[in-house]
Amino acid sequence: MIVRRLRDKKNWSQEQLATVSGLSLRTIQRVEAGNNASMETLKSLASVFDVDISILTEEITVIDKNSASWKSEPWIVRFFLLDVKRRTHRGRSKFCVRLSLNF
Repeated sequence: MIVRRLRDKKNWSQEQLATVSGLSLRTIQRVEAGNNASMETLKSLASVFDVDISILTEEITVIDKNSASWKSEPWIVRFFLLDVKRRTHRGRSKFCVRLSLNF
């Protein structure tokens, strides 16, 4: 889950997050390990980080650049997927691709 990233942004330890959120340290550890969290846990964490619950439940996709399926993708797809982070501005992705074609 994204909880670890949000916690790291605030420079908090797991213990500090547990104290601020009113959750147990073990609950924080389980959530960060990717285990399912109850709605109450999600509400508490969303409140602490001042984000919507949907942010906490987003899936994070990991791209294995060495996999055969990745290497078989067209170059434009690989370029676009790897470059999304650089085109992100204030939390919103701008889905634009600049191509420079020489004829």
